Amino acid sequence: MDELHEMAPAVDRNCLSHDIAIERAKNQLKQLVSSPNIQLVNEYTALVRKEFAAIEELIYENKIAPQDMGELYDALKAKYGIDPATELSSYVSDKLHIIVEAGRELNICPCCGGAKRHTIPERISADGNKLYNEETYDCETCGGTGKLA
Repeated sequence: MDELHEMAPAVDRNCLSHDIAIERAKNQLKQLVSSPNIQLVNEYTALVRKEFAAIEELIYENKIAPQDMGELYDALKAKYGIDPATELSSYVSDKLHIIVEAGRELNICPCCGGAKRHTIPERISADGNKLYNEETYDCETCGGTGKLA
């Protein structure tokens, strides 16, 4: 068995450098959170505030808002190419969910995917001989924590 181990090729156990891992995570985050996600969420939030302000004015001061809120919501859908039949609140909620998930992903080590460890499966050659055994080791990028920060 020792002879077999000596003949086995060196198993590649290279983890990403911590800096590279952080840069990759940031780039992934930028892709997920990039406009129009943030812009859409911000504009929708502003519209909701405006709608609530209009409702308050109607209730407390008997004033009717000069804008038709439905038109404003429709304009927002048109601006971002959203199907007019789509419920804007659920669409924005989905976008917001993507942003929140992307933020969580930033803290997961992209080298091991948060698993903390790497497993290299055993390798068997074409003739059925075992080249090397399964090996498991702590991820060096995250120091075995599964997290970047």
